[in-house]
Amino acid sequence: MIKFTRKLLLFPALILLLLCFFALQWGVGDVKAYPARYGVNKWQSENRLPTHPELVKAQSAIEAALSWDKNPEYYDYQGRLYHYEALISDNALLKTTALRNALKSYKHSSALRPQWAYSQANFALVKALL
Repeated sequence: MIKFTRKLLLFPALILLLLCFFALQWGVGDVKAYPARYGVNKWQSENRLPTHPELVKAQSAIEAALSWDKNPEYYDYQGRLYHYEALISDNALLKTTALRNALKSYKHSSALRPQWAYSQANFALVKALL
């Protein structure tokens, strides 16, 4: 009877451990995405384009967040950062590459969350710029 009780308690413990793993992924991804989210909000509120170092820092933060959690919001931020990269680039080839990367990120975000109008609107905007 005691062995059966131990096995019965082991199952909920394993379920709880699995849930903690997914919560940890989500939480670390959110913390890693904070610099990108903060940067985009700051640039928009100041009505300015980012500097190259600011953009690189935000892009590395969103890449780190995506390595932890494949949240559609992170792909949307990644698309915005690529769009900013295109806006500050002087080279036409780099600008086109950045816009194509933005298009890919927005498309991925829309595929994960099809009812989200912001990704679809940003997708249409970037497609019009190409």
